[in-house]
Amino acid sequence: MRMQTFKTFALSALLALSGMVLSQPQAMAKVFYISPGGDGTTGNTWGKAWKSPGQIDWTAVNAGDQLVLDGGTAGITYEAELLVPKSGQAGAPITIRQSNQTGHNGQVLFYGGATGSPNPRPPFPGLSNGIKIQGSYINVVAARRGGIKIKSYNESCVNIVPGNSHINLRNLELENRVYIGPYGLIQCTGLNFSGFNIQVAACDFRECQTAAKEIASVGANNMAVFRDCTFGSTRHYLNFTRGCGTAILGANPQVPGAATNYNSTVYAHRCAFGPHVTAGIIHYKGNLRVSDSLFLAPPQYGVSCQPAVATAGSAANANVLINRCSFITPSQPGTPPYGMLGLPIDSNGNGLLKVANSVVYGGTIRVPVTQNINGGGNFQFRVFGNTTALAASQVDPQFQDEAAVAAMPSNYEPYQFALLNYSILPGSPALGKGSRLTSVNQLTTPYGPKGPILPLGGP
Repeated sequence: MRMQTFKTFALSALLALSGMVLSQPQAMAKVFYISPGGDGTTGNTWGKAWKSPGQIDWTAVNAGDQLVLDGGTAGITYEAELLVPKSGQAGAPITIRQSNQTGHNGQVLFYGGATGSPNPRPPFPGLSNGIKIQGSYINVVAARRGGIKIKSYNESCVNIVPGNSHINLRNLELENRVYIGPYGLIQCTGLNFSGFNIQVAACDFRECQTAAKEIASVGANNMAVFRDCTFGSTRHYLNFTRGCGTAILGANPQVPGAATNYNSTVYAHRCAFGPHVTAGIIHYKGNLRVSDSLFLAPPQYGVSCQPAVATAGSAANANVLINRCSFITPSQPGTPPYGMLGLPIDSNGNGLLKVANSVVYGGTIRVPVTQNINGGGNFQFRVFGNTTALAASQVDPQFQDEAAVAAMPSNYEPYQFALLNYSILPGSPALGKGSRLTSVNQLTTPYGPKGPILPLGGP
């Protein structure tokens, strides 16, 4: 009996000690503050806050700690770069967040000052990266959608350095399109992403030459998830452009000098691509899974699959599955709008591409005649090109605001697409197909240039 009691006590003590060890990072976690109103000393209160993200004392920050950004009552602008040189750990990430405290919960704006012109040649003005993440297990979180905005950096708004993993970005707005005039622009991005388990949720990408760009290094195992995100623009760009860059651009192993030996998987779920984004997703290698997403008026591509030819005896080097998506492209009888490709689905025929339970309205299907992309359950209408690759025939899907789309002129107003409802009407043969995200309003405030797109040609 005494021996059993001792064993029970020893086991209880061991479990308690294990619990203490496992919870140690959480128990020792600290909260630090960043505010221009602080005195710049220890960072452990608002009064002693570090004055800028560039002045954080990272020797004091450890796994499980939080860094709280002051947004004031009506917003605070930080003209700075935030370098994250440390890692958290599983169960104890380092979290950088917007304050949710009254009087400190205004919008946090990172501004890089990279406006481009009138300095058209390197070195470009402005700071390089809004937030540069050099560690793993890092969270960057705003208290509400768009609560942290990162704008005008000459490399990227957020840069995840290759070799890191388990990064969470939530409720950010990234805006990054820098002109060097009169026609060029810096190859700036909203997000450079790489590494395993990169989670991007409820983020809004605006005015980006490339919104999210995959970076692949030799031997990398990249896996990223985009969920409840929007990609688009709010203004026109010169007279010869029809959108604002590419939403998600996969790493391209065909570029000279690029890494070829890496794994890549990208998920996009419940996202809105457009209006006024030139290309939704361009994919070159690995796995792509797209579901419940809206593609609104892509002037070039909705989803473009351009993998290299697989070597003899090897598996296909790209595997793309699209399920329950809606592609809405303005088109006039006979031809798409002038000056546009209008390709909701584009493929060079290499790798595997299957589209299932999706609605394609307008535009041109461009796939080789030998490629069957039909995964079943698709509906298409007013579609040109190799349409039989997608579905056996064309059937009107009958969505809520179809009449408004059908009446769109060639110089349509992009903003109008963000106002419409793309849900399938009761009684339609396409009921239960297409995206369950049926309106931009389900994610955020409608966006897009107001006023018709401009005639072709430069200024």
